[in-house]
Amino acid sequence: MLGNDPNVVYIVNEGTFNTPTFGTLKRYDTSTGAKIEIKKMASTRIDDAQVSDDGKWVLFTVFAAGQAQLRAVRMDGQGLQTLHCAAPGSHISNAQWSIDQKWVVFDEGPATGKRLPAEHGKRFPANRTGTTGSGSRL
Repeated sequence: MLGNDPNVVYIVNEGTFNTPTFGTLKRYDTSTGAKIEIKKMASTRIDDAQVSDDGKWVLFTVFAAGQAQLRAVRMDGQGLQTLHCAAPGSHISNAQWSIDQKWVVFDEGPATGKRLPAEHGKRFPANRTGTTGSGSRL
C-alpha cells in the first residue's frame, strides 16, 4: 500500500541481458490504474525486487558497471542506497526482508546460473530510517 491504494511494483529492463541500457522500477496503482516510475537507472539491469511490509521501501538487486549490487530505494524514488556490492564474478539473488523487517537477507556466490546453497547467504541489519552507516543499513 502507498497511501490508501494498493500498488504492484514491477521491473522494466531495456537493452540486452549483458548490455543493459536502462533498468526501471515502476509501480502500478491498482485503484487508479496509474503507472508511476519509482527509479530509472542507466546502464543497469534489475534482477528482482521486494517491497517492505510497511510499503515504504523497495529492496532490489542490479547488475551495473559489471558488478552485482544490492540496493534499496523509497517508494517515492528518493533515498537510493547501495547496500552491498558483490565480488567480481559473483551474483546476488533471493534478496528479501526478514519477517521482523530488521534484516535484509540474500544469497551471494559465483555467477554460474545455478541456485546457491544456503551457507552462501548473508544478512545485514535494516533500520529503514534513511540513514547509512557502514553501507549496510537502510
